[in-house]
Amino acid sequence: MVGMIDYVYRLLVNDTCSCCLCMAQRKASRSSSKEKNKIIRVVSTAGTGFFYAMRKSRKMDKLELKKYDPKVKRHVVFRESK
Repeated sequence: MVGMIDYVYRLLVNDTCSCCLCMAQRKASRSSSKEKNKIIRVVSTAGTGFFYAMRKSRKMDKLELKKYDPKVKRHVVFRESK
């Protein structure tokens, strides 16, 4: 029980902890802001304004897919937009 009180005291007073979970969280927060993937929007070329949000690697070129557009009820080309 004394160990638990000491652990809680260190969390409240020093805001530091030596457990593996806290160390992993601190390490993750210090990692670079550039992630491997980014979320992009692919917009319908049919002009309906319908879009899909997708995850894409930063190394890939502009994305162009053929997907279903429910507003025109058919498959159309979707292009990546900002």
